[in-house]
Amino acid sequence: MYNHNFFHSISISKVEATLSATSFESCIEEAFELYFLFEKMAVMDDFKEKHMTKSSSTPDQNRVLDFLKSHTGTIEIARDGSLQRVLFAIRPTCGYLAPQSRDIVMMKVERQSQQLKVESLMEWVPRLKDEMVQNENL
Repeated sequence: MYNHNFFHSISISKVEATLSATSFESCIEEAFELYFLFEKMAVMDDFKEKHMTKSSSTPDQNRVLDFLKSHTGTIEIARDGSLQRVLFAIRPTCGYLAPQSRDIVMMKVERQSQQLKVESLMEWVPRLKDEMVQNENL
């Protein structure tokens, strides 16, 4: 027999516990892209109040929005004299970065200019990705 209340028994912590390195492939990527679009449109008059509030959504939709929000990161990039907000999905593997590694990167990234800061950070990416994948496999 089909249980119509299936989604009511799902919690974010239960979903997160089953995520793997490849969990954010295919259709979930599309969900993130739609969420990013909604977030960008939220600056429009009344859009957020009409379409992205708990009261305007079903409980299942609220769970989806909570999940996407909790797995979304943002950065601001200065470009052509203005700040641009960039949204990105935080993949499950990112939870396996050791706090000590994060602290080392925070201390060692060059910060003399925006360009040098980005270049310095990008030099760390391969090492950090390798560590996260290795820690996840352990």
